[in-house]
Formats: sequence, C-alpha cells, structure tokens
Amino acid sequence: MPITIKSQGARHAGRIAVTTRAAEPARRPRRTSSGHRVSMVVIELAVAARLARDARTYETAIVVVIAVAAVAGLGRASRASSWARLAAWDKRRNASEPRRGQGRQA
Repeated sequence: MPITIKSQGARHAGRIAVTTRAAEPARRPRRTSSGHRVSMVVIELAVAARLARDARTYETAIVVVIAVAAVAGLGRASRASSWARLAAWDKRRNASEPRRGQGRQA
C-alpha cells in the first residue's frame, strides 16, 4: 500500500507522492551563546591537557607519525620508480623508431 501525503502542497504522480513546495528544515539552529562557547573551549582544553599527560597518547602519536612517514616514503618511491619506468619506455620507443626525414617531401 503506497504512503500518501495529505496536504495542500502535495500531488500524486502515479503512485509516488511528490511535494510541490521546497522542503523546510524541521527546526532552525539556535545561536550559541558566548557562555556556551567558552565552556566548550574550557572542556576541550581540559581534555587536551589530560591527553598530553597520558603516556599512551605519546605512544599512539609516535606510531601514527612513523606510519605516516612510511606511507609518504612508499609514495615517493613508487613515484620515482614510475618515472624511471616511463623514461626507460620512452628511451626504448625513441631508439626503435627509424629516424624520419626533417622536411616533408612533395
């Protein structure tokens, strides 16, 4: 059984209900007060300070830095080998083609 919308702005195209007016958000976001923003900043700073004192955070950060450096190194090596393969292919292609004449013959 199809779902129908019973409103003035709705019409049915076949079995699908289609609205003719633009959908409006259910509620508009409220502006945050400066007190709310200040409290969120204080909480974030407290969490950051707690994480900075934790030894496990240092271990995780070190592992992440090592992993990022390794991935970056792999990317550089892959790019360098790709360029080397391309240069070798181009050199082989240029060496195997016979030299063409400098000008057009009529």
